[in-house]
This record gives sequence, structure tokens and C-alpha cells, in this order.
Amino acid sequence: MRLMSYLEGLQIKRQTHSNKTFSHFWKNSVGCPIGTVPILQVTKDTLLKMKSLNGDNYNPQSSWSKTYKSTSSNGRHHFAVLRTLKEKTRRYNGAYMNTNAFNPLVGPTQFSSTRMHFQIGNEFIQVGWTVHPALYHDFNSRLFVYTNAGGRACYNTLCPDGFGMILVGQDLIPGRLTEHRDLNFAIIKDKDNGNWWLLMGTGILWEKIGVWPAKRFKESFGTEIEWGGEVHSPSSPSPPMGNSHYPKGTPRLDSYVRLITTWDENYNADNFVKNTERYSDGCYKVGDTIYMQDSWRNVGHLIVYGGPKCN
Repeated sequence: MRLMSYLEGLQIKRQTHSNKTFSHFWKNSVGCPIGTVPILQVTKDTLLKMKSLNGDNYNPQSSWSKTYKSTSSNGRHHFAVLRTLKEKTRRYNGAYMNTNAFNPLVGPTQFSSTRMHFQIGNEFIQVGWTVHPALYHDFNSRLFVYTNAGGRACYNTLCPDGFGMILVGQDLIPGRLTEHRDLNFAIIKDKDNGNWWLLMGTGILWEKIGVWPAKRFKESFGTEIEWGGEVHSPSSPSPPMGNSHYPKGTPRLDSYVRLITTWDENYNADNFVKNTERYSDGCYKVGDTIYMQDSWRNVGHLIVYGGPKCN
């Protein structure tokens, strides 16, 4: 399953690199040999972890689930996001974000994430960074992917029967430490075969991380997208979000998502994404503005969000 050659034309830069490019992400400072991918060692602990993450309590949701329908756990999920409007005629073939990563302090049964949520009918994909002790058994900020498809859901490659993402990346794989740097995420549909690709990158360097075959999903196009923060806690107070502070309105000081982009059903890129609304449920704050350049850097359509613990 190859990545379509026209990707560069969609304003996503892609470069080939040696296994040394992202070597700082690996304990051995080397990474996988060229032409190979990491293989997750499935242990008894891994299987117990998969079982413990069943249900909605530890799993990401969308803000629409809290707005439009009630679930048993959505009162324990809080959001500060920008999201596309619900429009039945809109179809998306991809989405992009650049975000800065932090390490908010969470409890052992909490999580705090910044993510891009890509809805595909009644199914979805989430990508971003998270502090999630129940998932990773530590309190570090790590990359994550979440697949909800075919009535099943799983994190990263912890997917029974292989229904989730097929890993093809070598370095920026789900579960890696974020190291508090700017990160790029893109989900885009292959025009040739309908498969969905995930790309991640730092700076101008990109890596193909994984692919979902088209048959994984009932629908063949995206229906809604949201960008921003999500936290979960089984009890009050809920953990900090983003950089643990309310936004001040500038990317130099705030936790942010910038340069948000969507691709429509004809692969036309929208760098402004005006068909959006802000959503937060009171605990945390979110703001956005559309401008292509400031004195700091190119920010495009900018989202600032976050907040401290919330009772």
C-alpha cells in the first residue's frame, strides 16, 4: 500500500531520511534498521492492559458525543476544542494540525490529551499526544493513535485481529515520548485505493506512520473534524489540559494547535477552515483566530486552549 505521489501538492512536505533522523526518540540512539518496523512485544501485561481499557472510561471521545447524545461516561470527559460544523453535505478526505506538546500532571486513573479527531460516519480516528498512566504505565507525554471502527476500538497497535492501523513507520511510532516539541499530524485518504494514511513529523521532516485499509470503515469519507484538548477523570478534580494554564491569546505563551487544514472530497486544501465553532464545557477555555502570519511564525488558523485542574 503505497502513499500517493501527489501528497507534496497538498502542502504536506515529505522527505526520506535515514534511521538517524529521529534517533533521539530511541533509548539506543539508533532506532530500527532501514527497511524494518518496530514490533510490539505482546506480553501478559499487554493483554491485561487491553482488557482494562475496554469501555468508555479510559478511551477518547468526541465533543459531539457530549453535545448531542448522553453516554454513561461523558460527564467525566471535558473538552476545549474547535470543531467543524455538522453539515450533511460536507465530505473530507483529510485533515492536518501542528501542535506543541506538554506534560500536564495527571492522576493514575486520569488522562490529558491534545488530539485531532477525524470522524468517519459513526466511526473515528484520533491522533495526537497524551499523558495516560493507565495506557503507558508512566506519567510521560507520548504519541498516540486511537481507532474506533466496526464496533471495536483500540489504542495504537493494541488491536485484536489486526483491525486497527497497520504500522509502517520506523521512528515516530505511537507510544514514543513527545520530548516537548512541535509535532505535525496528518490523516489523508489515498486517492488511488481509498486507504487512510497517518503521517507524523517534526519540522519539515515527515514519516509515514501507518495505514488503515478502506474496508476498515463503513463510510469512505470524513464527516466532522475537531482539534484541541480532552481530559478524563473518574472523579473531581479533573486534570490540567495543555500547558495547564488558561490561554492568553498568543502561541508564544499558550498551548496551541495551528495551521489547521482540511481537504474536501476533491482534495482541495482549505487553510482557513471557517466552517467551525468553538466548544468547551466550562472547565477549560478555547479561542481561535484566522491569520496567516505573525511576528513569531506562520500560524494560519490558530487555536489556543487549556486550563488548570477543574472541580
